[in-house]
Amino acid sequence: MGVINSSPGKLAPVFDAMLEKATTLCEAAYGTLFTYDGECFHAVALRGVPAAFAEALSAPVRAEPGAALYRIERGERFAHFADVANEAAYKGPAGSVLVELGGARSALAVPLRRYDALLGAFAIYRQEVHPFSEKQIALLQNFAAQAVIGWRTLGSLRRRAKLWSSELWAEVGDGVKG
Repeated sequence: MGVINSSPGKLAPVFDAMLEKATTLCEAAYGTLFTYDGECFHAVALRGVPAAFAEALSAPVRAEPGAALYRIERGERFAHFADVANEAAYKGPAGSVLVELGGARSALAVPLRRYDALLGAFAIYRQEVHPFSEKQIALLQNFAAQAVIGWRTLGSLRRRAKLWSSELWAEVGDGVKG
């Protein structure tokens, strides 16, 4: 919450800080935080992502059947792959981008949900085959829950600022007229 207070009105620093902590504590090589618009995922925060893969993530991502984001989109609590290079979902052109450009081997994704609405996902990766532990999965789920709280808090702050601004303008406007 300290990051939210130091960056009023901006989610990027909050997401960046959470992603930094998540990749460090989960011993991941890199990570991405995605938002979801109902059809595609959009990378809004990147941490340690290889340049070629980061460039590929600049475009909206449609979840490929069987892939981590697809499973998240379908309502799973998390998607964990010990070795994405051996998964059928990552053998096609779109899926191979993660393996070839990102060098990913182990992957973990968890949803950002508010009630039943999918807001986005955290995805973290290792560049060697080394599955994430149950503790690390729970930790990333905790970060996702905190991201949703941060999102809600920021939305509330924005609404309050807008209300305050309109009330202030009404007062100033009355003073200008008088």
